[in-house]
Amino acid sequence: MIKYTLFAAAAVLAGCASQTGAAKIAAAPASPVKVALAAEPAASAVAGLATAAPPAAYEICAVCHTVSDDGADGMGPNLRGVVGRKAGAKEGFGYSDALKNSNITWTPAEIDSWLTDPGAKVPGTQMYQGVADPAERKAIIGYLQTLK
Repeated sequence: MIKYTLFAAAAVLAGCASQTGAAKIAAAPASPVKVALAAEPAASAVAGLATAAPPAAYEICAVCHTVSDDGADGMGPNLRGVVGRKAGAKEGFGYSDALKNSNITWTPAEIDSWLTDPGAKVPGTQMYQGVADPAERKAIIGYLQTLK
């Protein structure tokens, strides 16, 4: 556990609510409150938080793909929820026959292989841009895994 020193802002605000002017400042507690936080938040604590910002490597994907909550597609399909989905199966997007018939399920390993060279992975696919750098692919896949 990592110890952080935080001022109890809520206590300050609560204590100042009935005071006015300079008296509010004088009423602020002088000593900090020690709070212990876990180094890594529990998955259940993170589940309700907003999706993390995409890594810089994702910029090339964002040219064609959206990740909006409403599921709207761009030139490529919306990638929210792609991890675990069958390739070519997102309702309403016009996939190539090659991708629809590829029998791929988008696991992290399959996505890594796909991003390395989409045309080699599925000849006849409409996606042409790959990501050569393994570290960039890992960052993109990590981000995609947060999009539920």
